[in-house]
Amino acid sequence: MGMVSLRWFPEARILSEDIRQVITHEISRLDFGEVERLNEYEETGDAILLPRPNIYEEGIYAKVVKHKDKIMLIIGQGEHDFVEEYYVAEVVKD
Repeated sequence: MGMVSLRWFPEARILSEDIRQVITHEISRLDFGEVERLNEYEETGDAILLPRPNIYEEGIYAKVVKHKDKIMLIIGQGEHDFVEEYYVAEVVKD
C-alpha cells in the first residue's frame, strides 16, 4: 500500500495501544489500489476486512472503507446479531 498513516479520531480511545499497532501493521500490508476502488460504504457495504484484530480472539474487528470520498477505518464490536460500528480513523496516504 505504500506509506500510509492513520489519523485517529477521539472514538479510537476504546482501542488499546496493542490493537492500534496490530491495525497499523495490517493497514500497511494492503494494496492501496484495491482500497481506492471501493464504493461508498454507506450505500454498498463495500469493505476490506482486516485479518486482525479478530472478532473471535480479540473481541473486535476492523475494516477499511470509503466514506464521503475518504478512506476510513471502522471498528466493530458486539455479540450475536447485535454489532456496533465506529469510524475511528482516517487512512492517509503519505
